[in-house]
Amino acid sequence: MKRKSFPADETPNPPRKPPHQPDWRQMLAERWHLWLTFVLVALGGTIIYSWGMGSSMVPEWEYEVVAVYPHDRQAFTQGLHFHDGHLYESTGLEGQSTIRKVDIATGKPLITIPLNPQHFGEGLTLLGDQFYQLTWKSEVGFVYNQELQLVRSFDYKGQGWGLTTDGEKLIMSDGGTDLVFLDPESGRVEKRLPISMGSFKLNEVNEMEFVDGMIYANRWKQDAIFVIHPTTGRVQARVPLIGLLPQAERPQGTDDGSLNGIAYNPESKTFYVTGKKWPKLFEIRIKKK
Repeated sequence: MKRKSFPADETPNPPRKPPHQPDWRQMLAERWHLWLTFVLVALGGTIIYSWGMGSSMVPEWEYEVVAVYPHDRQAFTQGLHFHDGHLYESTGLEGQSTIRKVDIATGKPLITIPLNPQHFGEGLTLLGDQFYQLTWKSEVGFVYNQELQLVRSFDYKGQGWGLTTDGEKLIMSDGGTDLVFLDPESGRVEKRLPISMGSFKLNEVNEMEFVDGMIYANRWKQDAIFVIHPTTGRVQARVPLIGLLPQAERPQGTDDGSLNGIAYNPESKTFYVTGKKWPKLFEIRIKKK
């Protein structure tokens, strides 16, 4: 009898290869966009958290509107100061910059002095019996008498934004996070003081006014006044002004339209506030808490 053969052995499976382990450099190269998104989200969250924490650490003061006056819609307000019953205003934009004396009740200028077309007018303050005016990028300031006749000019370094005085030094903002103290004669920097609100460094401080030992300041494109201690640089309070002038009444298109302009009347203890090309000037009373 013929013996049946045993079934042939099955072909053994080839040994399994361990799963491919991509190199970490390859993973980073393939997924860089995911990592970038994660970093940006984390960074943005940190900034928003810091801003929120800073805002929550200072009191918010309220205000009431005392009166409303007309304001020149063509005035790109960069500096504002009240003196002897009138407003003195610095306006910006190349070819349109001025310094002017304004009748509050009508909003019409009584004196208008145009700047050289190359200069962009910025902050304005009164020190002694003379007005000081900054320019944005020209690194030159102008000094006027009370009839707005040019007395002299002075040089300084960096951009000029807001300007005020403590009665001795000029205090300038330059768009960064510092208050810059200038010698009024030479324009030389005496010191720089960082501005902080909680853990947040406050930048883009614009028009400023020194009142009762504190600096009241606008911040570019934000409807609020920040009260800054001139010795520590810390924000002591914030005055929200959202809705003071509705968006529908502000200039449209490419115009800025930001709140900008603070002047203080020591007799009535009220502030005059307006904005770039705003049609209205508001007299307000700030209520401290």
